[in-house]
Parts: sequence; structure tokens; C-alpha cells
Amino acid sequence: MSKHKVTAVYGSAAAIAAAWVWKPDVVLLDISMPRIDGFAVARALRSNLRTTASVIVALTAHDEGFVRKRSSHADFDAYCQKGLMLDSLSTLLASFMRDVPP
Repeated sequence: MSKHKVTAVYGSAAAIAAAWVWKPDVVLLDISMPRIDGFAVARALRSNLRTTASVIVALTAHDEGFVRKRSSHADFDAYCQKGLMLDSLSTLLASFMRDVPP
């Protein structure tokens, strides 16, 4: 069982503010959010010294082609499509968390 700290935040501005305060190792980020989309949130996190090294995973209903077309190379470290993705998301997160102490 993992003993990592997890928090959920709803909305773009809240996500940016919480990440800058909390400084997470991994951010699961939806793309389709009102007002500020996930691409802009990812860029905001990358531009702040507190979160520039955070792993950002696009967790979205959009297909990978849509995400790649709209994002720059540095926006996201990985992509996971919503739906039946629990196994692939678990494997992805485990690969990022190997070097992070619980």
C-alpha cells in the first residue's frame, strides 16, 4: 500500500494556486476545464520555480493526437485517456514514483 499524499482540486485557478503552495511531485490534469484549459494550467505550472519539476500527466477524454497537436513538447510528461485506464494510469504513476520517497 502506498502512503503518498493526494489532494483533489476542482477548477483551473484552484489547481494552479494549490500546486504552487503544495509543490506536488505528480499532477493529473484534465484538459477541458472552463475559463483556463489544461494546456494553460500546465504552462503556468511549468513557468513557476516551485512546480517546474512536477510531473504533469494529461488525464483527459481527448485522444492523444488532440493533446499532442495542441500542446508544446514541455507541457506534459505523459498522457492517459479517461475511461478504462486504471491499470495504465497505475503503471504510469508507479514509473514516476520510483525515485520519490513516500
